[in-house]
Amino acid sequence: MATTLSALKVECKVHLKYSLGLSPTDLVDDRIVSYLKRFTDGNAINKAETVAIISDSVTASGTDSHDLSGGSITDAGGNAITFTKLKGLMLINNSTTAGDILELGGNANAVPLFNGADNAIKVGPGGFVAWSDPSAAGVAVTNSSADTLDVSEVGTSNTVSYTLVLWGTDS
Repeated sequence: MATTLSALKVECKVHLKYSLGLSPTDLVDDRIVSYLKRFTDGNAINKAETVAIISDSVTASGTDSHDLSGGSITDAGGNAITFTKLKGLMLINNSTTAGDILELGGNANAVPLFNGADNAIKVGPGGFVAWSDPSAAGVAVTNSSADTLDVSEVGTSNTVSYTLVLWGTDS
């Protein structure tokens, strides 16, 4: 059965309190920096049609290669997703062990998020990285040439669990 995206809310907030340390009333800075974007169903600006949540683990020195257009990723209803545009992602490193580092990047067929196939971003234990492009264009996913995201374990000899959330369009 086909699914329809009812709502997607992406939010990140940093609340900063900085003082001189002389007394609790000695605040120098107290501010909140936040990002909030709501996506509704569709393929235009501020719209997405599908969301995938991948909870997995990658073996020591291993790589999980996620094919965004190959139909191997499914939505919450179990339907195969063939992304045509990526509108956002979040990778969470679920490990709490020092040295369990994940790398998010690609290979020669990577989704063009980075400045080259050998570029990646590292996510340490307990950390996360999030990215979003709510524009109508998003980032194009092209079958067989620009459609993979790799999650690699690069820190220790441990298996590391992670959660990868992807949202975008499939039409």
